[in-house]
Amino acid sequence: MLWQPDCGKTWKRPQSNKLIAETDNDKHWQSYLYEPDSYRPLALLVHGNAQQDNIKLYWYQNDHLGTPIALTSNMGDTLYECQYNAYGQIINETHHQDDIDSLPDNPLRFQGQYYDEETGLHYNLNRYYDPFTGRYITQDPLGILGGLNSYQYVNGDPINWIDPLGLIKVENSGFEGIAGEETKNYLQGKNIGEYSAIKPGPLTDDLAGTFAGGRYKEIVLEQDIILYRAGTADKPFGQFFSVESPQGILQTRIDKAVLPKWPGGGTSPIDSSIAIKIPAGTKVYVGEVGAQNGIYIGGTQQIIVPKPWTIKEAEIMEIKPLK
Repeated sequence: MLWQPDCGKTWKRPQSNKLIAETDNDKHWQSYLYEPDSYRPLALLVHGNAQQDNIKLYWYQNDHLGTPIALTSNMGDTLYECQYNAYGQIINETHHQDDIDSLPDNPLRFQGQYYDEETGLHYNLNRYYDPFTGRYITQDPLGILGGLNSYQYVNGDPINWIDPLGLIKVENSGFEGIAGEETKNYLQGKNIGEYSAIKPGPLTDDLAGTFAGGRYKEIVLEQDIILYRAGTADKPFGQFFSVESPQGILQTRIDKAVLPKWPGGGTSPIDSSIAIKIPAGTKVYVGEVGAQNGIYIGGTQQIIVPKPWTIKEAEIMEIKPLK
């Protein structure tokens, strides 16, 4: 849950990091429905306050990228429509009813983006996107894994690609977690299983629960690879890895949802970036990091290597300080 006190708005996001509801000073609240396993909006529901139990339903009409271009009523009438330039800036809006104020605000833009009315920027989970310039205002947390230009949106091709998490381009036909295909290609492994909360896999509940929705893939490595993790120099081995080296302690905690202190009392100190070689034949588990409380939103890819300290050919390649 995110709160913006100066405008009295509260946003609620589940572990999938999709916006599901927002409220404005208890006057009303609206919730959002999406197509399955997608950031494509499907419907907008506007709820009255505690004294009003009426609910108004609006349907999203989207373009080929899943960007909302119209709102229609439950009877199929077009109430609102808009046009964008190639980089997601609204250039024309039309309201098809006299009482414009009765229509709900639609803050959704490109898949995964939320319009910030105060700045004109689009909140894209991991960073802000400027539709006027077609660029992000901060560097890509993934570094070069997200592309050679760390400020560019979808490598300059917004007609065919989307970036729901503000990290890396993905095909607009669907979204299975940040850098999912790129991670799988880097691992050079064979996918032998896909699991979720309703289809449990081989991981223990505590490990599976670190993935968003409990969804992860089981992959057998077909060649030796180097994986990275954030930890401490005196205890370099751990079970949580990534294909990219950590960019900083705070960024790692946010992107990988690593709490300094866990509800059970355990701690997760970080002072080093650690590179470890994992041998071919090892089973690893890949998926999107589930969110924790506060700023620890996750949303990036994680790789679990169960008990790597027991793997004979696992080798520490590098340990360097992390700030």
